[in-house]
Amino acid sequence: MPSTSNVTFKQNIISIAAPGATTDWGLHTGSITADINRLRPGIPIQRIELSPGASRDRVVIKNGSASGVEMCRLECGSSYDQKVEYFYGGRHRPYIDTSLCAHGKTTGSVLKIVME
Repeated sequence: MPSTSNVTFKQNIISIAAPGATTDWGLHTGSITADINRLRPGIPIQRIELSPGASRDRVVIKNGSASGVEMCRLECGSSYDQKVEYFYGGRHRPYIDTSLCAHGKTTGSVLKIVME
């Protein structure tokens, strides 16, 4: 997982460098977001974007926890590819399950969660 130093919160965007690193990530991970994780049914997400650092980067995002329902699976065919999944303001609690990720471990790979 990206350490909290690899996660930035700016206005309505959560940006995660190396989203497929070694430890799972959820809203509860950053101390400044501890209260966000308690929001039910979650934060209003417009879209989730993956900009890969290498070909075949894949990031799997579940709702709430590792046992939650899969929200999306973003996989890039090349390092120039970018994948976007739209949620149109649907409320979710994104959780990155690194056991299902492929690559995405370098800081060149960036996942952005764009909220309303």
